[in-house]
Amino acid sequence: MRALGRVIRNFLYGAITTLMMVPCVAEAKSSVQETAAQIARPVASRAVQVDTADLAIPSAQEVIIDLPSAFYAARHQRGEVNGLSYILFPDGSGKIMQVNDRRKVLFRFECNKGTSCTITDTAEATTVIPAVGAPKPAIPDAPAGADLARYLAEWVLAGSGEPPKDAQLQTAELANGKIKPDAKPVQIAEPVPAEIVEHEAVVEVVEKPIHPKIAEIRKTKPIQKAQRNTPKAKAKATTKAPQFQPARLRPVPRKATVPPPPPAQKETFFQRIKLNCSITGSVTLRYADHNSGFTKFGKPRASFGCGAQLTKKLSLRLSAIGYGNKNEKSPSDADFTYALTYRATDKITLSYSNYSARFDSSASTFADSLTSGSLRASYRLPRIKLPNDKTIGCSASIGLPKPNDTTANLTCSHALTDKLRISGTAYAYFSGQQESYDPDFAYSASYRINDDWSLSYSNYANNRFLWNKSKSPREGILGGTLSLSYKFKF
Repeated sequence: MRALGRVIRNFLYGAITTLMMVPCVAEAKSSVQETAAQIARPVASRAVQVDTADLAIPSAQEVIIDLPSAFYAARHQRGEVNGLSYILFPDGSGKIMQVNDRRKVLFRFECNKGTSCTITDTAEATTVIPAVGAPKPAIPDAPAGADLARYLAEWVLAGSGEPPKDAQLQTAELANGKIKPDAKPVQIAEPVPAEIVEHEAVVEVVEKPIHPKIAEIRKTKPIQKAQRNTPKAKAKATTKAPQFQPARLRPVPRKATVPPPPPAQKETFFQRIKLNCSITGSVTLRYADHNSGFTKFGKPRASFGCGAQLTKKLSLRLSAIGYGNKNEKSPSDADFTYALTYRATDKITLSYSNYSARFDSSASTFADSLTSGSLRASYRLPRIKLPNDKTIGCSASIGLPKPNDTTANLTCSHALTDKLRISGTAYAYFSGQQESYDPDFAYSASYRINDDWSLSYSNYANNRFLWNKSKSPREGILGGTLSLSYKFKF
């Protein structure tokens, strides 16, 4: 009989344990579905404003490119820590690479401030970091790639979103005095099934012989429950070994083995100056040949340009241009360009540049190109917020040292998506300074195919407003240039 009772007891215990696990499985499935829904959210719904001048790590720096080109974002933040390099863009996206292999992206992250950040690794596995209104996190010591990605995501989301409801309720109760600050949460012990408690111990009671009359009374009258003051019968207790209780056993979690971070390697000279280069092929949709005056398509040309960070605030970019057919090159076409940029403050930038420099055959022409550049001062304006939570970044610039001999420019840039960006520049001339070939505005658009390749359209021709037509009109939108660019680093 005891063996049969043991079998029935084990069967009932297994059924109860199975019923207790069903809500946990349903809750886990619901959590996975919610995470998948967050990952599948369209990219267009994410809109994050990040001030790249606010450095995520003390050794980072804000990179500013003051070139009239659609190939590069005007600003981004770049930093290095523990052999890892990261880039953070103003729209909240970024990537993490190794310092000695910057072409291979280890982690990518895209953030919606106030909602969440999605981190993707090389195996396309994603991790979602929610915005819970937490302050800016502390920088981890010797972080690995995943730790750095999580830190940057929490840094972008800092101060946005709402804390969990449990944390809000506890904060409210703390403010109302319902709970003390040093009070610890009360833990309720998990109830043990009655079947297990009943069979933990088996008690055998051995009674002394009683008088025959008392036995007859017990036969005729029912035995009533003993009161507290009734003396207990002496008994000999025999306790069996405790039964196996799976519900009380909790598995000991294994400690995660974190691989040691890669040893920090000494930077090369090219890495210290952050040398980056690009090769660009361009064609003009329609132009007037300077020899025959006929309208043509093409004028194929290629350019090779490189940029370097000379100091923390001073940067230089050079490019050389070659033409497929030298007869199609006009006297105003450039042989090379250069731009020297100095960031005086977080908002004020000085630049000395020449985008129509020439080599020709005489040394004097080359020297004149170096001394005939234009000096300009630009000021970064406050960002313009749009109804869809996106922003537009603008900057105003003016020529020095005689502003009345140059133009006053207003340049704005906007990222429509993570890959498509548009920008435009408006020119203002002092009285009598605008020539018939000087434009009123210029515009460009670029599409980032991947981290290395990009396609762009730019138009810096004689574009005029309707109320200020030119005596020598150009081709309009067909006068623009289509370019394919490949970027790489040393």
